[in-house]
Amino acid sequence: DGTDHRRPSFAIERPAEHRDDVVDGVRFAAIPLGHEFTSLVLAILQVGGVAPKVTDETIAAIRAIDRDLDFETYMSLSCQNCPDVVQALNTMSVLNPAVRHVAIDGALFQDEVERRQVMAVPSVFLNGQPFAQGRMTLEQIVAMLDTGAADRAAAEIDAKAPFDVLVVGGGPAGAAAAVYAARKGIRTGIAAERFGGQVLDTLGISADGRVATFSWNTQRHLELYFAAPCTGRVLHTLNLRLFPEQVTYIVNHAEDEVIFIDRSLLGLIGPLLGTFETVRHLVVIDDGAPTEFPDGHDFLEYEDLISGREPAEFAIEDENRAASMCYTSGTTGNPKGVVYTHRSTYLHTMAAMLADTIGTCERDVILPVVPMFHANAWGLAHAAVASGADLVMPGPQMTPPAIADMIVEEKVTLAAGVPTIWMGVLPELKGRDTSALRTIPCGGSAVPKSLSEAYREQLGLPILQAWGMTETSPVASVAGLTSAMDDLDEDAKADLRAAQGMAVMGVELRVADQVTGESLPWDGESQGELQAAGPWVTADYYNDDRAPQSFTEDGWLRTGDVAVITPEGFVRIVDRTKDVVKSGGEWISSVELENEIMSHPAVAEAAVIGVPHPKWSERPLACVVVVEGEQLTREEVLDYLDGRVAKWWLPDDVVFIDEVPKTSVGKFSKKDLRERFADHELPET
Repeated sequence: DGTDHRRPSFAIERPAEHRDDVVDGVRFAAIPLGHEFTSLVLAILQVGGVAPKVTDETIAAIRAIDRDLDFETYMSLSCQNCPDVVQALNTMSVLNPAVRHVAIDGALFQDEVERRQVMAVPSVFLNGQPFAQGRMTLEQIVAMLDTGAADRAAAEIDAKAPFDVLVVGGGPAGAAAAVYAARKGIRTGIAAERFGGQVLDTLGISADGRVATFSWNTQRHLELYFAAPCTGRVLHTLNLRLFPEQVTYIVNHAEDEVIFIDRSLLGLIGPLLGTFETVRHLVVIDDGAPTEFPDGHDFLEYEDLISGREPAEFAIEDENRAASMCYTSGTTGNPKGVVYTHRSTYLHTMAAMLADTIGTCERDVILPVVPMFHANAWGLAHAAVASGADLVMPGPQMTPPAIADMIVEEKVTLAAGVPTIWMGVLPELKGRDTSALRTIPCGGSAVPKSLSEAYREQLGLPILQAWGMTETSPVASVAGLTSAMDDLDEDAKADLRAAQGMAVMGVELRVADQVTGESLPWDGESQGELQAAGPWVTADYYNDDRAPQSFTEDGWLRTGDVAVITPEGFVRIVDRTKDVVKSGGEWISSVELENEIMSHPAVAEAAVIGVPHPKWSERPLACVVVVEGEQLTREEVLDYLDGRVAKWWLPDDVVFIDEVPKTSVGKFSKKDLRERFADHELPET
């Protein structure tokens, strides 16, 4: 827009490989244009040549743009299937004597090619291999160029901003360029604004229509995070991990009008497309996957939609207007819809930037391992953009080795995910440089003390436990230690870090008696249902008759967690109301038992459930996953727990399983375990 920006936020789709030794000092302009590359080439060729077959008006417009463009390198991306683009790029290197190098699909970052060619004659590379070299005749150039959309292409260039490298399109090479640009403080642009009124209006999406996404964590998904709500629509992120019938339910319940789908996920959602009742458009985001398009459905392409579009004005007059919605994981019945307003999202974003919360800032390099379809990526997508931090988007690369590589290679400062993710990543980080990492926010389920301590011992950095729910946007409390806790011994500090921590400023928390509803004292001992209220805590579920069951008469959210609160305001969740083992009128915390069991070096995972008992109503059953290569017996588990928990808390039995089943958000699915072991006979004691 011509103003003097400080370093902006960057969305980075991480390529399979990229190099750091690119030419220093260049300036990148990332301009996603779909398939109108050839016209754009014509628009910028005029520095050193004459565009054939264009009008005088077009040439005048192009020359006005050219005054501020001084290119040394051109790059076009994901062009394997666009031979006309390859030819056009070759033309560009011929007509403009200032051009030193043209790269296609990441070749600029192939170090051997770059070392030999970057200062050599103008050349074109396709997938890192020489495609064409030398100069061409004007007749050859005219024959190969399509000039039909030059006017539209010219409009895509920002005439106010000079750039050295123009990045056209998306894909792996665009990712590499964005990585480099982010590190060097280079100005780039993303296409969110082009999805404003123009595109969504063209699709006929109603003024408050639901715009659904079925996507990984990518730059395109981030664009939709802003494009839909900032034009009055409602973003609806679909959880990839829900059961098929639940996906159908939430799409129909929300009345989604359009779904943006990563091509790599077409196989997952394809069988469900015929079950969607209100969806009128399917838009594919081509992420390079070879997935076939399902038969019987019409698809639009993301890049084609934004190609040639004018930027839209973002304007929201009513801060209480709906901005986005997420559905709960549906562990008991159909998922429930939670709607976030512009006001609640804005306030939650500011809370995430507080020093005693997560403290996102402009210097951060943020890796949201938590999916963007999980409660707004815990607010990190909004907070990163608001603070000007860099974002490293993992896409589908969610394996522990890939995540570890990203942390190390991208010098990540903040990485957020659920405990099961960090269990797998820890061994992959051993012996590697993680010095840039300053915090590891973790949530979704209780962080085992042993896991947090393992990170502290190996990385010098314990995990930062945060607590929240889809209903709380989601961050409601963070277990950061206060200055008053500095003199505690390490074991006491570890206990506090394993709690849910203090309420974030703006959120109110209380524990209430589950029978009388009366508030209980903050004494660290009185157990009751944890309840929450605040400006980003939902007051209702979307169009759901079950809503009254989840809210108190005075409007507080009933979280379903059983907790205590210390005099200092530290919250410790002892269990879910439905997971507490009720033994002889007393409660046994399954969470605390699990944490103690998982501190055993031979235990990978453990879940504790209550099973029927003729005398005590219920008794605890420990379901244990043993570390690969280790051996463990029932007696060894019970002996290990003896002295760590009260005698009457000791499980009546221990069973060994291959894996603890998980919910769609990575939590232990104890419902599945209860069904599996419903008829389990406890040994006589």
